[in-house]
This record gives sequence, C-alpha cells and structure tokens, in this order.
Amino acid sequence: MPTNKELEAKVKDLAEMIEKIKENVDKLAVAEVKKPVKQEDAPIPASNIPFPAEYRQIVDEVLNKEFGAEIQYNTLDFAITIIVPEQYQNLSQREKDAKVQDRRTKIIKYPEGASGVKAWVDMVYWSFNPEMKSKITSNK
Repeated sequence: MPTNKELEAKVKDLAEMIEKIKENVDKLAVAEVKKPVKQEDAPIPASNIPFPAEYRQIVDEVLNKEFGAEIQYNTLDFAITIIVPEQYQNLSQREKDAKVQDRRTKIIKYPEGASGVKAWVDMVYWSFNPEMKSKITSNK
C-alpha cells in the first residue's frame, strides 16, 4: 500500500498535468476565435458563374427563353434565381416606379440537382395566374 507521501506526490503530479491541459485548452480556444474566415466558405458572386446548360434548358422548357436565371454556389447548396421579365411581372405601380425586379430565389441542396431546379421552376410557373401562364406558354 502506498504511503501518504507517495499519494501526495501523485496528487501533485496529477494537479500539474491538469493545469497544463487547461493551459493548452485555453490556447486552442483563443486560436479558434482568431481563425480567419476561409475564402472558399464565402459564396461565389452570381455574376462570375456561368449558368449550367442543363438548368437553362429546364427554365426554357417550363417557362420560356425570356426568363433570366442566375446561380450562386455555396458549400452545401446553391441558390437559383429566376428573373421574371417585365411583361410577366405582377407588380404594383409603386414597385414599378421604384424599379423593383421580380426575382424568385430558392436554395437547393446539391443532391437534388436538376430535379430540385425543375421543381422550383415548376413552382414559379404555377405561381402565375392562368392568363399569364397562357402568355408564357405561347411565347416559347
């Protein structure tokens, strides 16, 4: 059986080890706070990215070629924006005077891909009233 002096020495050693661990944890916590934001985590501006041809074809087939589209890639998903041409917009006079643009954006997870884009473009199409849908369809 260990003596009291031996136990006290082991307790002292353990206390020193705990203090060293605490110091290292504190250093790690400070280092994490100071870590700069990685550039690749920031979204890429839509103006610098070509719109994928497969997605453009979906927009053209469901809506028509007059509709604009943009894409913005993020780490886990992408944002697709459908830009409604002026002749199909349902804006108030106040919005028209303020030069508001009808932009419809949806965040889509990468695994959804083209099927997610198709679902969003379909939803945009079905948001129009029957007269406007007829006008969109006739201009394909």
